[in-house]
Parts: sequence; C-alpha cells; structure tokens
Amino acid sequence: MPDGTIAGSAATMDGVLRCVEEEKVASRPEAVRMASTVPAEVLALSGRKGRIARGYDADLVALDRDLNVD
Repeated sequence: MPDGTIAGSAATMDGVLRCVEEEKVASRPEAVRMASTVPAEVLALSGRKGRIARGYDADLVALDRDLNVD
C-alpha cells in the first residue's frame, strides 16, 4: 500500500478464478489472463512470465474443468 502497509489474502488463485467465473465478472479466458498475463505486466515481468511460450518461465498449475487444482 502507499503507506507501506503490506496487503494480503488467504484466497487461493483457483478459488478466485472460480468466483470470477461464477459471478460472471469475466469469461474463463479473461479470468485466466487476469490471473497470469496482467500481474506479470504490472510487475514488469511480462518478458519472461505470464504466458506459455518459448523462452518464458514454466510456472504452471494444472486445473481440471471445474478450476480445481488437478
């Protein structure tokens, strides 16, 4: 936070993805982008994180069709 306070949450990314989709905040592809590409861009890491592509770090989690960690 601007005042130096550290903000956090006990929410898990798979839980947040399910909530975003269930509440119709975004489609599944949009939700996945919001959880991967956007944070990488905000943290200035988009040149090596946030995508599945050659040359990018392989930080992956497998999810089933219901967005549970598989």
